[in-house]
Amino acid sequence: MAKVAIPKLSIIYREVYRMQPFYRFMMKWLQEHEFLDLKHQTNLNNMEVLFSQRNGTTQRQNERELHIWWRTVKHFPGSNKYIQHRIDVDINVVQMTDVEVMIKGQKTKVQHGEIKIDIKPYLEVTEFKNDPIVKYIDKFFRTRILKRNIEEQKKLLYQEAYEFQNAIKEYLELKSFLPHEDNFHEKMQFI
Repeated sequence: MAKVAIPKLSIIYREVYRMQPFYRFMMKWLQEHEFLDLKHQTNLNNMEVLFSQRNGTTQRQNERELHIWWRTVKHFPGSNKYIQHRIDVDINVVQMTDVEVMIKGQKTKVQHGEIKIDIKPYLEVTEFKNDPIVKYIDKFFRTRILKRNIEEQKKLLYQEAYEFQNAIKEYLELKSFLPHEDNFHEKMQFI
C-alpha cells in the first residue's frame, strides 16, 4: 500500500485536567465519527497499539509519563475500495502528577502535566505491484485515473482530522479557529 501523506496536526496542553474522561472523550469522538480499529471492528478495542506508563523520574518520584498510540481506519461513503482513510493518534503525557483541587466545595483528584497529541492523517492507496498483469499499469492507474479521487479524499480526511483537533481543543478549552458548535453531550466526568 502506498501512503499519501497529509500534514499532521498537533496540540500541546499544560494545565490541570482529568486524564480518564479526556481519554474516553477522544475514543467516543472517534466512535461517533465511524472510525474503526485496524481489524475493522466497531468497538475500537484493538485500536490501541501501545500503552506505556513510566512511574517516577529522576527529579520526582510521583511523576508519571504516558505514551499512547492509536491506529484507526475509516471507509468514507462514496470512496472506492482502493483508498483507505487512516488517522494515527500519538498521545504523549509528561510530568503528570495527581493533585487535589476544590470544585464546588469538594476535593477532587485531578492530574497536572503536559499533554502532546499528534494527529497524523494519511491515505493508503492499493498498489498492484504483485499482480503479474496489472503491475504494468499501476503507476498510470494511480496518477491518471485515481488522481482526482485521491485529491478529494485528501480534503475530506484533512477536514475530519481538523474537526477532531478542534473537538479536543474545545474539550480542553483552548483557542480554536473553527466556529463554536454546541455539543449534544456534556463533558465526561468520572463514573
